[in-house]
Amino acid sequence: MAKKPVTLASKATVDKLIKETKTVAEASKQVQAYINPRALATDVGQQAVMAWKETKDLESEIANLEDQTNRQKGHALKIMTVAFAKAASIDKNIKLEDIYQEKGEKLRDLRQRCEVVIGLKVAKTGEDGVQRYELAPWTKEYLPQPKEDKNLPGFQAKENFRSNFAAAMTKCIKAADALVLKGIQAEEDKVTGHLMLTGKAVKEHFDVDKVSLNEKREVVDNGKQVKLTKIPSFTELARIGAASRNKAIPTRAQSAKEINPLNEKDVISAVQSITTALGKLKDFGDELATAIEALAEACDAAIQRNGSGEEAAA
Repeated sequence: MAKKPVTLASKATVDKLIKETKTVAEASKQVQAYINPRALATDVGQQAVMAWKETKDLESEIANLEDQTNRQKGHALKIMTVAFAKAASIDKNIKLEDIYQEKGEKLRDLRQRCEVVIGLKVAKTGEDGVQRYELAPWTKEYLPQPKEDKNLPGFQAKENFRSNFAAAMTKCIKAADALVLKGIQAEEDKVTGHLMLTGKAVKEHFDVDKVSLNEKREVVDNGKQVKLTKIPSFTELARIGAASRNKAIPTRAQSAKEINPLNEKDVISAVQSITTALGKLKDFGDELATAIEALAEACDAAIQRNGSGEEAAA
């Protein structure tokens, strides 16, 4: 096999390489003259920049995930609200106004009927011939089942989900009640997927002919940019019906006051004291260990409940 001819670098190329090498060497010497060589950590800069850049990329991903989350929540609220309103218009046994009952058989009956409407529960005839309604088989992956062992892994997560979903259902039933009670027309915006509302009650409440339940105050009405006095949301839709029934749906600030009767500053002070005390512990008995575990569980439960007050109120 013939050998490839050796290509000699031009003098200009060699001179450039020598110059660059000298420049790097000189720069290194200058740095070492400025900073003690043992104090240098010159690789940290690039690592830090790359790590910081990754945080920005992750923030972008988180923002996208939050947008997807809000879209999915909005979709769930929309389809349940429409389903409940349609069902109540057809079946007069579905009395949406009973959602404002604090407790009792009427409220239980309404919730069960709504659960049956959306397929959450199904009818089953027992051995005694009595027809009962129980959770659909598909719910076992998401919701706690009757007589399910509370100590099983994942039970608490399902219970938390059940609580949050129940609050969302309540909001939708109230929103559906407003649609039926006030004769509000609701249809899906084919472009955005949001629920679009029109009707006299909409004009009176929002002061525009139509609104999209997208939680945006800036809208275009008759070709003009308008800032709504109220945020168009399912909660605000529910307030339209509630007002007609002489009921009130608390705002977020009102809910926080009702849910947190304790002064937050006092709670923060207590938590800080406990945190300081725990930080000094080393060797302790089983009784204290059990108490600390119970405290940890209480803390986790409080964090899970945080933010659910407004949903429950709606």
